[in-house]
Amino acid sequence: MNSYRRTALALGVIAGLLASCTAYSPDGLTGGYSDTPLAANRYRVDVRGNGVTSLDRVKTIALVRAADVTVQNGYSRFIVLTTSDAESRSMATLLPGEYQSSTFGTATFTRNTMSYQGTTRGTFTPPQQIVITKHRISFDVLMLKEGEDGFDSGLEAQRVLAQYGPKVGRR
Repeated sequence: MNSYRRTALALGVIAGLLASCTAYSPDGLTGGYSDTPLAANRYRVDVRGNGVTSLDRVKTIALVRAADVTVQNGYSRFIVLTTSDAESRSMATLLPGEYQSSTFGTATFTRNTMSYQGTTRGTFTPPQQIVITKHRISFDVLMLKEGEDGFDSGLEAQRVLAQYGPKVGRR
């Protein structure tokens, strides 16, 4: 396989992976969110990205999910109390290595004997590998109603949903 075809194939694989960026959906094969109630007005929101999802997108999905959970539970504002994030890295081989060679030589025939003198030259193309980084983030969220302590410093859930929801594909 020549280098042009190898590059085209690698770019095709990468384009396919980019098309499968983590969606705003419950946790599944390509990542997503999950949320766990901690108290009547507290939730933990976890978001797991896949290998082509940026840390910024994972954070945005977590922020939108926190706003969504806030509204679904009858609250209007929320405060992110704690955050934690992690990442895992692995290597993936897109294409195997390849060796191409050419042999040149001269054969001499003398009576019942043949002698050969030649040279073989080759080129090795190493495997194409990429590093896959998967991001994960967790928010502990305190949900607030008007009149509660901290309400004025909380993020407005509807505003977060309007501003960032479309960016992550929330419907």
